Amino acid sequence: MEKVLSKDGTPIAYHRQGSGPPLILVHGAGSIAKRWFHLLPQLEAHFTIFAVERSGRGESGDHNPYTYACEVEDVLAVVDLNDQPVNLFGHSFGAMIALDAALLTGNVRKLMLYEAPIPLSGNKVLPDGLMDDYEDLLNQNKNEEALVLFYDRVGISPQEIKLMQSTPEWQERVAAAHTILRESRVEDQYVFKPERFKNLQIPTLLMVGSDSPPWAMASTELLNRTLLNSSILELRGQKHAAMVTAPDLFVESLIGFFKD
Repeated sequence: MEKVLSKDGTPIAYHRQGSGPPLILVHGAGSIAKRWFHLLPQLEAHFTIFAVERSGRGESGDHNPYTYACEVEDVLAVVDLNDQPVNLFGHSFGAMIALDAALLTGNVRKLMLYEAPIPLSGNKVLPDGLMDDYEDLLNQNKNEEALVLFYDRVGISPQEIKLMQSTPEWQERVAAAHTILRESRVEDQYVFKPERFKNLQIPTLLMVGSDSPPWAMASTELLNRTLLNSSILELRGQKHAAMVTAPDLFVESLIGFFKD
C-alpha cells in the first residue's frame, strides 16, 4: 500500500496497480480496499487502479473527530495525485463520497455511482432498530456477529454473506466493523440538496441492481433527475454487490463506460 496525506494530515492508504488512465475505486460501508482485488487482473490492462482504503481501516489512519467532510477530502487527496483527469467509481456509501468529491475538483473525467444510499422520505435505507442492535453487539465485542447482522438486515443473501466470509479479507472487515456505526449516522443526517449539483456536468453512469431494495432504485432515479449528464445502467438479476455476484458483468460495465 502507498499513502497520501489528507487535508488534515491523516494518512490514507491506497493500492495502485495497472497502466492506463487513472481509475479510483471507493468502497462502501463494511468494506475495505481489498474487496476490489479479485477484479484487478481484468482491469489493470485498461486502467491504473487506485483502490482507496477509507479511513479507520487497514493501513489508513483515522480522523479525530470523524466527519463526512474528511471522507470527501480523503478521496480528493487521491484524485490530486494524478496530473490528468481521473475516472471515479463509488459503491454505496462510497458513492455518496465520490459524488460530493466530484463537486470540489475539476479533475474528474467520468463518474460512476453504484447505489448511493441517499435517505428519502418514506424510503429508508436501514431498517428501524438495526443500528441499535448493531451497537449493542459492538459493545459486547461481538464484531463479527454485528457485521453478519448488518449484512443480513440490509438485504444481502445468506449465500453472499457466506461468500464474503470465505474471502481472505473477511477478518479485516470484522476489524473495521465499528466504522459502519458512524457512517450510518452520517446517512441519517445527510440532506440531499439537488441545487448543489445543478452545474455538475461530468458524464455520470448510475449503476443499480434490478433486484436491489426499493431505496436503491429511488435514490438512483433521484440522482438521474438531478444530474445534468447522467444515465442509468440496470444490472439484471443483481442486487447491491454485483462485484461479488457477477464480477464479469461488473467489470464489463466499468470498462464499457470509462473506456468509451
